[in-house]
Amino acid sequence: AAEPQGAAPESAAARESEPESIPAPDPFAREQPDQSGPFDFDRLIGARPWLERGRRVWVRLAPGDRPSASVGDTVGPITIVAEHLRDTRVLPVDPRDRDPSRYPPGSRIGPREARPRRGRGSLIEDGTVLYRSSRNRLNVVVGRLREPVYARADGTVLAVTPGGIELLLSGQALTGVAAAGQAVHGRLRIAVSDPGDELRSGGLHVADAGSIVVGGARIDVETLTRARALGIHGVVAGGMAGHDLRSFARSEERQRAAMHALPPFAVLVLEGYGRRSLAGPPWDLLLAAAGSSVSIFPDPPLLVFEPAASLPRVASGTVRIVGGPGAGTAGTIDGPATMQRFEEGVHVLAVPFVGGGRRWLVPLADLERFE
Repeated sequence: AAEPQGAAPESAAARESEPESIPAPDPFAREQPDQSGPFDFDRLIGARPWLERGRRVWVRLAPGDRPSASVGDTVGPITIVAEHLRDTRVLPVDPRDRDPSRYPPGSRIGPREARPRRGRGSLIEDGTVLYRSSRNRLNVVVGRLREPVYARADGTVLAVTPGGIELLLSGQALTGVAAAGQAVHGRLRIAVSDPGDELRSGGLHVADAGSIVVGGARIDVETLTRARALGIHGVVAGGMAGHDLRSFARSEERQRAAMHALPPFAVLVLEGYGRRSLAGPPWDLLLAAAGSSVSIFPDPPLLVFEPAASLPRVASGTVRIVGGPGAGTAGTIDGPATMQRFEEGVHVLAVPFVGGGRRWLVPLADLERFE
């Protein structure tokens, strides 16, 4: 109700004695970072390893492939570590020796060790045991064509199994986001003039045969198809669409199973999916390694350099923008983190970032920290 006219106003002491109304806590409110002291951004910024030594890779073997390397062997890029069997088929075989432990999966069996069968289906060449059926009959993988499987990099054999060979790499390796294809080796060539450019099929030449080309911020299936047809061994790019990468992986599987397979080919994505610039330390690294021999491994996705290569280093803790405006810029954080409103009404945690001669707000999700 309104105060009656003529009433004396309340004194200041009376107003100060009244308790303040404290709003009830909002259960859906975002927790703000504590700015009372130095803020630890290492918990919020994704860490990215730089060049590493001692990485391990897996050379996958298919059923019927025969390893030719032993544990402890020192291998090079052109060392044959296995034989890949193509045009395979599974043949049931009755072994002469009925001992269940005589032919474990992955072991070899020859025609003299198998009982002859009437009609078609007799074992006439060495095969690889796949598994043993309930009738104590061996199911053996046989084929007509064999091709060598190379190590593709300097290293040491750590393990040899029917499913693959594990190698300890001697050179430094840069970890990628994704890869598809087979392990390849070749001379590195920069095919774009700027790390933010996209490599088109017209930018590839016959002179690039046998090399591994750097394709800038993005690569598509059409360009990969032309690169494979020109005899290029592999492509390194900052980004690639997810559906293009899956399409290329399926194409590689078909090529590997074909009667007349093409030479091995691989694609390595260094930054992420979509269009991702290679600017900053990764671009400087590739420029320094241009002209030297490198290798691409898909499992895990790695770009491997020669053991004696002299490559630029990155100071531990260096922060770089990976997406959005200023992608690829390396700099420092200059201030506390605050909630900021960006395009389309999105509120994210952002920090003042100084780099490239300017200072602006960058979301923490768009930053990475090199280790």
